[in-house]
Amino acid sequence: MSKTAEDNTLIDIDDTKTPITLEEQNQYLERYVWRSFCFQIDRRVLLFFSQFSIGIMVIGFSLFQLNKKDTCEHQQLYTGLLTMMVGIFLPSPRLNR
Repeated sequence: MSKTAEDNTLIDIDDTKTPITLEEQNQYLERYVWRSFCFQIDRRVLLFFSQFSIGIMVIGFSLFQLNKKDTCEHQQLYTGLLTMMVGIFLPSPRLNR
């Protein structure tokens, strides 16, 4: 099977033009792009922003409840939620080798 100029698309990776086939481009679109009747979006972006916004809402709710509650019995739940969300957002330390 011979390759023609129409079969390759140039993609810019690290300031170099790398040819990719239409099949590779279709595989990328099938794997990472969600399509609706009125828009299309990269699924990784949608997942990131939805996780981030839910995390920020939980942190804000916990901070609000910690400020509002006066007794220590009621603050334990919100302190646990707050520290869990901070632990999720902070990356774990790693040694580079």
